[in-house]
Amino acid sequence: MQHNTLFSVVDDEAVIERTIAATQRIVGDLSQPNTGILFVLPVSRVVGGQRGRARAAKG
Repeated sequence: MQHNTLFSVVDDEAVIERTIAATQRIVGDLSQPNTGILFVLPVSRVVGGQRGRARAAKG
């Protein structure tokens, strides 16, 4: 049995719905045994992970 973990932060409800639908097209009906688990949580705070290149601090 293979295990994969994917984390994503999505701030658009329509994108969340499309992500759930796409996931089920790939792995199968998540209501069936042994297909996986997908859950949606609110993200109240993120530290780090900024996009783009790091910039030198001015000072």
